[in-house]
Amino acid sequence: MDVHSAPVPPPGCPAHDSGARVPLYGPDFAADPQAYYDHLRSFGPTAPVELAPGVEATLVTDYTAALNLVREPAFRKDARRWRDLHSGKVPADSPVVPLLAYRPNCMFADGAEHERLRRAVTDSMARIDSRRLARITEQVSAYLIAQFGSRGSADLMADYARQLPLFVFNELFGCSADIGDRVLVGIAGMFDGVDAAESARLLYAAVGELVALKREQPGDDVTSWLMEHEAGLTDDEMVH
Repeated sequence: MDVHSAPVPPPGCPAHDSGARVPLYGPDFAADPQAYYDHLRSFGPTAPVELAPGVEATLVTDYTAALNLVREPAFRKDARRWRDLHSGKVPADSPVVPLLAYRPNCMFADGAEHERLRRAVTDSMARIDSRRLARITEQVSAYLIAQFGSRGSADLMADYARQLPLFVFNELFGCSADIGDRVLVGIAGMFDGVDAAESARLLYAAVGELVALKREQPGDDVTSWLMEHEAGLTDDEMVH
């Protein structure tokens, strides 16, 4: 793409100022995120962004570049190596910290530890019966549509698309209605950035209850399969 066809930064975007990082937050971004993404691709395979106030990052927008990045041992996933967080440059109460700070799961592990954790996840997910998955998805879809059907209109992202996979996962992981409701609220709060720390606390407390329940009463669900996997996941690894 040449300079004459490059997308113009969206109105209100600080990228109009030379050298400014593109903010992936705020009302302007929320109103038209696609315009921001289109503009970011004009930078090339990587683009300078700000995830939240004071949280600088480089966004990879090219598939090949992303593959090369994740395959390069020099780039670590372990967020305990996040210098800006440890130095205080990233505020400890930033809404992105609960999402990006280290947790003992395969997203934040490298090498043999990553392989152990990832194998437990992939092996357990592979045990999901596709017919059962289809049945649960149909049931949840019908339930969600019924919730807004009488209104005659809906925000398909907020009322349907965002909720469908979470409800389905709750079923597959064997969540009770009470635990499942708290999981949904916690995940939504973390991604929306609304008191992210409290949302994370709520989520992990609910998942902790699920883990304790399944230790006592295992069932035909992903949580129980993860527990019985040869990887020998600890309760802390199960929760995260």
